[in-house]
Amino acid sequence: MYTPGKIKDEIEKVEGNTINVIILDSPPITDDKDAVQKGKKTGAHLVIYGGDHRVVTGETITEFYIISTNTSSTTPLFLDVNSSKKAIPILYSDKSIRLESVKQNVSSAVYTALAFEYYRKSQYASAIKMFKHIVNYENEKTILFYIGNCYCELSNFDGSVPNKFLINESLLNESLVYYYKTIEIDCNYSLAWNNIGYVLEELGNHDEALKAYDKAIQLDPNNSIAWDNKGCTLDSLSRYDEAINAFDKAIQLDPSNSFAWNNKGSALYSLGKYDEAIDAYDKAIQLDPNNSIAWYKRACVFSLINDKEQAMSDLKYAIELNSSYKEISRNDSYFEKLWTDEEFKKLVNNTK
Repeated sequence: MYTPGKIKDEIEKVEGNTINVIILDSPPITDDKDAVQKGKKTGAHLVIYGGDHRVVTGETITEFYIISTNTSSTTPLFLDVNSSKKAIPILYSDKSIRLESVKQNVSSAVYTALAFEYYRKSQYASAIKMFKHIVNYENEKTILFYIGNCYCELSNFDGSVPNKFLINESLLNESLVYYYKTIEIDCNYSLAWNNIGYVLEELGNHDEALKAYDKAIQLDPNNSIAWDNKGCTLDSLSRYDEAINAFDKAIQLDPSNSFAWNNKGSALYSLGKYDEAIDAYDKAIQLDPNNSIAWYKRACVFSLINDKEQAMSDLKYAIELNSSYKEISRNDSYFEKLWTDEEFKKLVNNTK
């Protein structure tokens, strides 16, 4: 029979000291929220509590619960210097995982808890390893979906260079495999269709990406992320008016979506509607002052309309948020008029 101590030992045996686990039994834990609060006070990543008994087919089962102390809902973002797509929506559950004192159940539950904890910590390779240890994971749509997300995240980030995003097509294709496996199990999984659209777009298959976004929207018309991503694909196809309509729909559904405002600004900017573009970037920055892309794009517009002071101010702040804009702006034709400007050269070359 498993006990909380044995469960803790199993986690530590698998992962050493990288994830801290605490067993809470005194004072009694009333619910998940109580467990999380008490776990946070100790600095633990995972909390084990419970110990209720029930009888199943003549056998006494002891139930324990395992929960992460980080239970906030988050949405990982794919950001690069040319785009602000909000591509991978994940709403983490704040419910605990129930463990029973039967080894085969406990083992998979432990791996599940570890996998999601690594996912929350953006340690995607470790998360994949844990997900694939779960018994029958190939038949669990949620696990397949998250494995797809892990490969997708890994495909976009070059960890050796701060703030640098690259595309690894082999990892993108691997993520696509898992997303397709997800919809084989549940063809109505809107989030999976959205993410399929994202991957197809990154692979340059814009027409198929649009079909995937349309499927996501058909299944969930209130999915503002899918509308936003559809707009990005339309923008990349130079279908700017259609893109703006999609961004407006995303904003209607979620007025606080700074990325949709930013993307709308980019489409307006492409149409030469600079005043409207600036208004959209203003809104994006108001909603998220750390949106480096909005600061950079607004700097581009100000440069185009010969407002050097505002262009330099915005570019400086964009660089503070993301240093890769130094190199980008040195080669970006929108700043061509400033390339010989000493203040500009000092900013982007980091000279004294």
